Amino acid sequence: MIVNKELIIDYLKSNQESIINDIRSLVEIPSIRDESTIDINQPFGIEIRKAFDKLIQIAKDKNFVVKDFDGYAIHIEYGEGEEVVGVLNHIDVVPVYTKELWLSNPFNVCEKDNHLYGRGVNDNKGPLVGILYALLFLRNLNIKPKRKIRLIVGGAEETTWECMEHYFSINEQPKFAFSPDGNFPIVNGEKGILYFNLRKKINEDKFRNHNLVEIKSNKEDGFVCDKIEAIFKTNDKKDLIKSLVYYTEIEEIEEEKILVRYIGERALSRNPHRSYNCAFNLAKDLDKIKGLNDKGIIIKDILNSYFTDDNHGKKLGLYTEDVNMGVSTLCIMSIFLEKDELNMKIDFRYPKGISLEFITNRINEVGKKENLIVDTYKDLKLLYVEPNSELINKLSNAYKRGFGKEVELFTKGAASYARVLENGVAFGPTIDGDIPNSHKANENISIDTLYKAIEVYIYALYNLAFQ
Repeated sequence: MIVNKELIIDYLKSNQESIINDIRSLVEIPSIRDESTIDINQPFGIEIRKAFDKLIQIAKDKNFVVKDFDGYAIHIEYGEGEEVVGVLNHIDVVPVYTKELWLSNPFNVCEKDNHLYGRGVNDNKGPLVGILYALLFLRNLNIKPKRKIRLIVGGAEETTWECMEHYFSINEQPKFAFSPDGNFPIVNGEKGILYFNLRKKINEDKFRNHNLVEIKSNKEDGFVCDKIEAIFKTNDKKDLIKSLVYYTEIEEIEEEKILVRYIGERALSRNPHRSYNCAFNLAKDLDKIKGLNDKGIIIKDILNSYFTDDNHGKKLGLYTEDVNMGVSTLCIMSIFLEKDELNMKIDFRYPKGISLEFITNRINEVGKKENLIVDTYKDLKLLYVEPNSELINKLSNAYKRGFGKEVELFTKGAASYARVLENGVAFGPTIDGDIPNSHKANENISIDTLYKAIEVYIYALYNLAFQ
């Protein structure tokens, strides 16, 4: 094979400064979706448009062919041929939810302890630049590939995914593809994702000794509900406080009112088992209060009947387990009681073995029984690629060359662009032991991991496009 490790290592050493500078230039642009600045050729706002323009400049400076698809997506192309090898990345990033927890400026790459820190360095600007340099390496070999390679970059992966809908309404599906927006070795399974909202008007409320009047929580989708503030109006503060067990702290805010706080550990809603949901603690405390008002009883019963201490959807009748893809997960992301309306946002992720029709029918059954309004607002189909497929075999070969290890296939609850592909998977860059903090404070990527990923991507693209 003409592609050898020593050649790649020398190439990466000689381009180290350029690689980091290109990542830095993209991270400096806070490419967060902004509906207020939508315009022609910038359907996701000005900052995502700026990030696309910077990437186009970087690619053109390296003499690549670039095409812009109305600001929804671009592709960077190398080679010729009817068949396409696709690599799907995204230029948009999630907001900086907790800036006070960052140890450096999120939009200025900080290099420390052989890591790069900044919003998007791992998800997904670092891997994006890595793929660009993998293409540059292959082009420099002066060997004509059998298939053209397209680095496809979308602008709304963190939100609506309409970027890929627009792109593939114009362009053909690749014969082989992967998204460097996951983990090594190979993510051949991604669970189905359903976000839904449960709402209930509670107009009538009989006040008693202890009355739940308001609930507020964190608002961000994609995270376990890790902070709740519940306000009670009570005739006997001492008795109410004595009844509570699972709270974090209590504050007396008015003569007859107390504020009860529940604080947990932040975790992604796709991994609810890695934290403890504050809504569970609230439900358990409501269960201990004697003389609770009707509003409090209704909320307590809904929580305890369908959610409390259940991270897998058993109480809702949705639990599913698949030998290849693992088990379903269910997570309350937020809960609010404001102006006589209960509002809960739920994240449900599921493997093979259960249909979307069954899931929605079951949720609607519960909604009808409890007089809840059910709104579905995010729906991503599951992905599963058979282990013996040609794509998996070619990527497995690349992984083994790079890491010297046998491949293990696995499933994640996360969503990558691989879901929009007819024949694609998530493939790196994260390896065991990395803590990239994607979507969290202090997002980072190990420089060693990045360079190892580029090496593996060179092998993979050679296998997919040249052989």
